[in-house]
Amino acid sequence: MTLEIIPVKIEEEIEPNTDILDLILESTVINDYDILIFSQKIISKNEGRIVDLSSVNPSLLASGIANSYGKDPRLVELILSESKRIVRMQDGVIIVESNHGFVCANAGIDESNVRDGYVTMLPIDPDQSADKLRKQIEQRTKITAIAIADELCSASELVMGKVKNSPVAIVRNFKFDFSDAKIQKIIRPKTEDMFR
Repeated sequence: MTLEIIPVKIEEEIEPNTDILDLILESTVINDYDILIFSQKIISKNEGRIVDLSSVNPSLLASGIANSYGKDPRLVELILSESKRIVRMQDGVIIVESNHGFVCANAGIDESNVRDGYVTMLPIDPDQSADKLRKQIEQRTKITAIAIADELCSASELVMGKVKNSPVAIVRNFKFDFSDAKIQKIIRPKTEDMFR
């Protein structure tokens, strides 16, 4: 069998509490052992992790950093609130250790594919988000659902794209072993992390 990565088109704008699974089932067929890859953005939108920047009151620290690095002080305030610490700042990029423990640019806060003046933030608990979706898929389709990260997510980005209205992909015919590992397992130890 040949490995397939299939984009799932969703034309509807995702709002808090949109039934994502309904949209997927209206768009495609899910087979047993298919792997569903969800973009972080669709989960963040669905969980209401969208912030209107006009509602953010930047601190003096955020304003100072924003001024030095050419960023919106409201965005910097959100970055600081979603971070354990700043790892590095350079060329308008703020690398932080997020409250999740991820080392990433801007604490994972994203201004793309949302209305002007709004941003999305990472889900509060990615493991809980994945577990909730897995349970919904199993309940409604009777199909075993799993979550796999990293390389499959990267490969899925090739068919999902940022502007293709495909915030979900199906990976079919991939051989895997079941695991109950959590997101923390993919965080590199500090000794192996080139940003820390």
